Amino acid sequence: MALPATGSRVKVASAPRIGGRAPVARHRGRSRLVLIAALILSGVGITGGLWAGVRWFNLDLLEWAGQVPFLEGVVRTYRLGLQNEAQLVEAERGIAARRAELDREWQRLAEEREALAARALELDRKQSALEADQKRLVERQEELTRAAATLDRERRVARLYQSMRPREAAAILSQRPLDEVARVLLALPAETGAAILAAMDPGQAGLVLERVQAMPGGAGLPAGMEGR
Repeated sequence: MALPATGSRVKVASAPRIGGRAPVARHRGRSRLVLIAALILSGVGITGGLWAGVRWFNLDLLEWAGQVPFLEGVVRTYRLGLQNEAQLVEAERGIAARRAELDREWQRLAEEREALAARALELDRKQSALEADQKRLVERQEELTRAAATLDRERRVARLYQSMRPREAAAILSQRPLDEVARVLLALPAETGAAILAAMDPGQAGLVLERVQAMPGGAGLPAGMEGR
């Protein structure tokens, strides 16, 4: 086979063209179209999936686009977005359920606060009633203390009159108020009281006897004391 002469031009056959474009250029053109379509459909799917058919077509397209090397990152990002969207929806449901639970708990606490306020008001009323009862008891105790002191004093005075002769005691008691004379006679033994009453003026003795019988403990006087 003869070689071409030195300095002569050699024609190299170019790659065959289909439809006027090289196969590599045509493949790149289709890849760009696929990428644009994938991005558009991915955007439609991420923003809400308005049509179920588009979303189904989008998922089928993802299966195909995931096999294209330069679309793997886009597909991975889109699928991650779908997962995040599902997680967000689930989180929103959990938050809504928790919010409803907190609302019920808040309502329950509000009812308990109202019940506690009513209970506190009732306890305040009872406390006021107890304080009033305690005040009355203190006053009654003071009254009983004074009565006991008066009774003790009258008993000591009665013992003094008991040590006297009936006529002397009658002369002194005739100058005292009727209530005091009646209390002294009640504090004395029946025989001593009757003797003093007999030594008194009959009119005054009758008044004293009436006062004695009107006092507590004077209704059952011995007959010897009632005789005058």
